Amino acid sequence: MTTVSVSSLVNFLNPSDQEFIARVAALRSPDVTATHPNPPHIPSPQSISEHFGRIVARWDPHPFTPQERQQIRLEGLRYLVIARQIEEVQRDIYPRQLPAEVRAQLVFARQSYMLRYFRLFRINDLPTEILGNIIRFVVWDSMKRPVDARLRITWTCHRWREIAIEDSTLSNAVWFRGSGPQLDRAWAWFERARSAPLDVRIDGEPEADDLDDEQVDTETAMTTVNLTSEPNMTDADMRQMLIRLFSKLATIRMLIVVVDDWKSALVVLELLGTFGPTSGVPM
Repeated sequence: MTTVSVSSLVNFLNPSDQEFIARVAALRSPDVTATHPNPPHIPSPQSISEHFGRIVARWDPHPFTPQERQQIRLEGLRYLVIARQIEEVQRDIYPRQLPAEVRAQLVFARQSYMLRYFRLFRINDLPTEILGNIIRFVVWDSMKRPVDARLRITWTCHRWREIAIEDSTLSNAVWFRGSGPQLDRAWAWFERARSAPLDVRIDGEPEADDLDDEQVDTETAMTTVNLTSEPNMTDADMRQMLIRLFSKLATIRMLIVVVDDWKSALVVLELLGTFGPTSGVPM
């Protein structure tokens, strides 16, 4: 098998790319400090992020034809060559820094390459154990808001859905909050966790619970309490929820209950005292 260096592929780039790389290479001379007499406007990181967002939004997920796969490979290779050439110059002129426009181009080239690399990465060729470990890194809820990754993973493909549902440790962090679909999701995680140790949080506060996960202000949703609002969860709701929840009391590793009325708090204490002795859980 013949090994081809990235540097040897420069001649396969289009003329404008080769011209840019030549200007970057000229920076090796101490007398050259810029690649252009009047550098163009450098886009902000937000503009670059929005640019890549638009690219991804235009993609239609589908099995690639050999021609499409080759086209994506060539696009990725183009940006890889550009990035490597800039990095070589960066190393050669150290400790001098690259001009701002070249640094911006390096960031853009790296992101452009990685975007195409991951589009072609054969993730489903990985063993189930490795793929399961990768999925675990993205499913856990944050301390301020739930993460919908567990839900979206089951939508991706049949294999990912099987892995997510079969691995009970992916579903053993359960956050009960709000009503309707939010509670339905939480109960789905509860059932999928089976006998795995459970980390459960129940929020009975009225604020922010009716918002969709994508609409919650992560800075204020968990810290702002409107004392004039009606409780989101009544003591009757709390009783019904805990009776079902405590069917797995022996597997609950951590239980956090946040309420804003005494009736609900007393229900929690009452049911813990009732179910605790029979489940063998010390109270």
